[in-house]
Amino acid sequence: MHHEKIFENPDYRISCDRKLAFPSMLPVEQFFESRDVGPVEEAVRQSLADVSPFLPPLKGKRVALTAGSRGVKNIVTILGTLAAWLKERGAAPFVVPAMGSHGGATAEGQIAVLRGYGIVEDAIGMPVVSSMETVEIGRLDDGTPVFCDRNAFEADYLVPVGRIKPHPDFKAAVESGLCKMMAIGLGKHNGAKTLHRLGFERMSRTIEAAARVCIGSGRVPFGLAILENAYSRTMRMEAIPSDRIVDREKALLAEAKNAMPRLHFSAIDILIVDMAGKDISGAGMDPNITGRPVTGQPGFSAPPIQNIAVLDLSDHSNGNAVGIGMADVVTARLARKIDFGATYTNSITAAGLVGSRLPLVAKDDLDAVLVAYCACHRVTPETVRIVHIQNTSAISLVEASANMREEIESHPAMRVAGVPEPLEFVDGCLRSRFR
Repeated sequence: MHHEKIFENPDYRISCDRKLAFPSMLPVEQFFESRDVGPVEEAVRQSLADVSPFLPPLKGKRVALTAGSRGVKNIVTILGTLAAWLKERGAAPFVVPAMGSHGGATAEGQIAVLRGYGIVEDAIGMPVVSSMETVEIGRLDDGTPVFCDRNAFEADYLVPVGRIKPHPDFKAAVESGLCKMMAIGLGKHNGAKTLHRLGFERMSRTIEAAARVCIGSGRVPFGLAILENAYSRTMRMEAIPSDRIVDREKALLAEAKNAMPRLHFSAIDILIVDMAGKDISGAGMDPNITGRPVTGQPGFSAPPIQNIAVLDLSDHSNGNAVGIGMADVVTARLARKIDFGATYTNSITAAGLVGSRLPLVAKDDLDAVLVAYCACHRVTPETVRIVHIQNTSAISLVEASANMREEIESHPAMRVAGVPEPLEFVDGCLRSRFR
């Protein structure tokens, strides 16, 4: 359900001259936690060796492994190594998409999402089995049913594999990770819709309770947790016995929060984002960076930002623009890429419609930045504080207006990394250092 023609010629007038001279932009390096695991295959095998004493016999067993809809670094190597390790022990592994309603809530769409990350049989050494069919595996204390992918639950064993990270919609002891993979990802459309309707204010408790139902089935021998540092490199790999998954995930989440990136600036008038996308964050732009959660839940700290201009939608989003409602202005190029069917399905399933609201649509990058400027308070072309990023998962190198140099040079976790250059637009398209 694309609307290619609607956004071709946005009909509005802006009060700014298209030749307006903005401050020059400085390349700025931001510093964060940088440790990583080293060779990924070796890290996977070491974590599996650590958990081996706690595992049941695997010979002759069918084992379902999960793969989600986020762009996890090294995921093909991780899944391929885990598949090889299981085969060496006589098991028959396969992958199931565990992404709730993503991929347009269809089996084919979810396969396409995984294919976009290179998760295909030839690359990972095992089949990818996709279906939206679920089975009810238990109930929460209030009677809410818990669902699981039928293919996964009917295997002998189910191993959740996923990244533990802060959630874009709420703050709690359990957020995104193995528990959410079991509770919502494997729940497919049925499970995601059912649990989200209980409300984000209780989502952490819901996820933990549903994950315990899955673990209590006896089908989860262990989980494989992945942590990434602020540079999107694998920071930790840990295989966790089933009876320790929930408690261990809480500790790993605290570690992930300490390692996450942030914008170090004290305040921003215009944040220019080259690209938003479902592969970048469940909210398109990570609210842990922007401070703008779709749900309005508290706990998301970020510098105050007057206006956010988003220029494009990632290809890996497959048209799913959930979260774009947290931008103030987008380009017609981005708007034409939106698959409203996929976007609305995801938004309705998550019981959060605000994230799918369409911001003001500007005809090109230049107009998007000009609109953002015109709608700012208390700024001039000389004083406006502009920060330009590639996306919210890549902020180790950013651009900031030259009028922010003093703040940058006095901050211990930032440094000027080159000479200032003007914001340059070619035929209305921003020339970006990041492209």
